[in-house]
Amino acid sequence: MGALFRISQGAEAAPLALRSARVEIFVRRGRTLARITPAGEQVIERALKILQEAQSIRDLSRELRDEGKGSLSIGTTHTQARYVLPDVIREFHARYPQVQLNLHQGTSEQIAEMVSEDRIDCAIAPYI
Repeated sequence: MGALFRISQGAEAAPLALRSARVEIFVRRGRTLARITPAGEQVIERALKILQEAQSIRDLSRELRDEGKGSLSIGTTHTQARYVLPDVIREFHARYPQVQLNLHQGTSEQIAEMVSEDRIDCAIAPYI
């Protein structure tokens, strides 16, 4: 797992296990952590997800406080960008002048890929 684990002196004396579940997370060799156990891998994976969700909640809170600010990334085809969106974009900028609008053009397949890779917030295309 490439992560670096730091343990304070007080924690070194404590058993490296989830106390309530009694699951060993690390294998020790003397005073050193030799490796992460398979159960530890699962615990760490879930802990990382929890930390990511906590960050998402902080981001959401900031977005809600700063409503009307930020950025919006839209994926669209050349045809939509040229003929359909100019009036919509003008109206959007009039309503939300502090929102930066990022327009990404591509084929329907490229736009679908952008959506699946979370590179854009939304897509406007005839079909995906």
